[in-house]
Amino acid sequence: VQTCALPILEELYLKADKQNCDVVVFNFNKINEKDNKITGYNIREKLLKPFNISESHNFNWKDIKPCVFGGIYLAAWNKLYRMDFVRKNNLHFSKCSLAEDNVFVIGATLSAKNIGYANKYYYNYLIHENSALRSKSDKNLCLFKSIDSVKRLVCEKGLTKELAKEFSQYIFRLVNWHKRQIVSQSKFLEVCKKKLSKYQSQTIIDRHSANQMLLTLLDSLKQKIK
Repeated sequence: VQTCALPILEELYLKADKQNCDVVVFNFNKINEKDNKITGYNIREKLLKPFNISESHNFNWKDIKPCVFGGIYLAAWNKLYRMDFVRKNNLHFSKCSLAEDNVFVIGATLSAKNIGYANKYYYNYLIHENSALRSKSDKNLCLFKSIDSVKRLVCEKGLTKELAKEFSQYIFRLVNWHKRQIVSQSKFLEVCKKKLSKYQSQTIIDRHSANQMLLTLLDSLKQKIK
């Protein structure tokens, strides 16, 4: 559940109009459904601090190249977009239930000439414990559809070679973050082999093996303590 009041939309519109922005990104609050605890998420402090992004100056993907895949947060809802910009660049969502926003946000990042930043908490994001982001299922293997969508996008933009390093790092982050939501780890590793490069899949398999060894060791220590 997400909320954003009309006066806030007007403020964002005026900023976008004044600075000629294709996209305006802003901070948000995370609200936990269990205890209503509010945690502020500041985009500049969390993601953009190394790049000296300010409210008064626009930027584009080249200004944040090292974190181009996620530098303005990989969710569609903490941003205001110009409608003609969305249509012109055919921004769309992946046809999957996990990381479906990514191709939309990355497409906007790579297409925008001017991205503005508003250092205000304009948005409240209510975190549900049983949402798709937190549920475990082999259906979450659709994550690789999202990766394919972003890969096609980067290729269509003619940026495959230029963003090879950043894209590889993006895949590692994404897969390592979401693998815990997949029940069958054997299926997960098999899809990694099919969908990712040999280096990427082997690195993920090695990390998985190391984690399993660590868990086994921890279980053994727990038994000895008992």
